[in-house]
Amino acid sequence: MNNILLYFDVKPKAVQSVRGGYKGYYQLPAVKDWKANIRKQAFVSLKNSYPEFQMFKDKPLGISVSFNYEPLKGWSKKKRAEFDKGAVFYKDTSPDLTDNLMKGFIDALTGIVWEDDSTICYVDSRKVFDLKTGIKLSVWELDI
Repeated sequence: MNNILLYFDVKPKAVQSVRGGYKGYYQLPAVKDWKANIRKQAFVSLKNSYPEFQMFKDKPLGISVSFNYEPLKGWSKKKRAEFDKGAVFYKDTSPDLTDNLMKGFIDALTGIVWEDDSTICYVDSRKVFDLKTGIKLSVWELDI
């Protein structure tokens, strides 16, 4: 299998570890629940759409991730009309794309989509406004 496409029907979530005194850093229950939901959706989607799927192992991977947010209610009529005609508007406000969105999402899929996220060698990611909130993921093996 060289390429898979997955959609996650979740609100993108900033994942940060919290300092817990003598325990070091930990993740809040809401973060753990969000990651569990991502894992479950990935497992079900792979089983239904790619029944022969074998977890990516031992080969360099490329991924493309789109974190999609619903358009803002406060947009002007002109901006909304442009959006409805297909214009792309990037979400240039919180949360942070690389540190907070990507890390938690990638970690959640380790052991389901790929054996080890260190095999991810190419990343294309973005935060955009879309008709539906969610996360789109494409994964493929890179040519060696």
